[in-house]
Amino acid sequence: RCLSDWSSDVCSSDLTSLQAGTSDLKNSESGLNEATNILTEAEQLGIQGANTAHSNTDFAAIATQADQLLNEMISVGNQQLNGRYTFGGTQTLQSPFTTTGSPVSAVTYRGNPTARTVQAAPGLSISTSLPGNTAFDVGGSGDVFAALIALRDAATNHDVTALSTTVSTAISAAQDVVTNDLSAVGSSEATLSRMATSLQSTVLNTTSALSAV
Repeated sequence: RCLSDWSSDVCSSDLTSLQAGTSDLKNSESGLNEATNILTEAEQLGIQGANTAHSNTDFAAIATQADQLLNEMISVGNQQLNGRYTFGGTQTLQSPFTTTGSPVSAVTYRGNPTARTVQAAPGLSISTSLPGNTAFDVGGSGDVFAALIALRDAATNHDVTALSTTVSTAISAAQDVVTNDLSAVGSSEATLSRMATSLQSTVLNTTSALSAV
């Protein structure tokens, strides 16, 4: 809008929108980086459980740690910025993830599957969020929560075979999901940040020119 119909109010509003979108993406990136760290820890736990002889106490400790990682991941999924849930899609006022059971046996997404967007330029909208069902591949082959539940349950059952096969595969798939998420978020963030910087420069230069008239 600013480019086609310059006014201080319009340009200020556009700039604020771009900056807010960039902030949202940075928050998503922070959460996804935390998710990456959690999955890395889960991967190491799986390797430990599959490759080392364990006592009942050892398996119980691995299961407890896996359950802690699961709860940390749920907290990431329900993180907020300025009172809005990051991974809720366009439904930002309620926690997007709910759980079943104690210990947790399932994680359900109740947010909106639509990404929030900002109009970066005439005819160009850029996503400023990743809905949680996509970000964590809920129900998919890379379901982040399901992978952590499987890790915990395999350790609880002393299932070394599962730890070295299906659980390992599930964690690897979840890591791929989060890696792709980070790539998408990083690309959008870079685009919005670049456009916000350009617009800010335009506003300053135009304001200065008008003041000189």
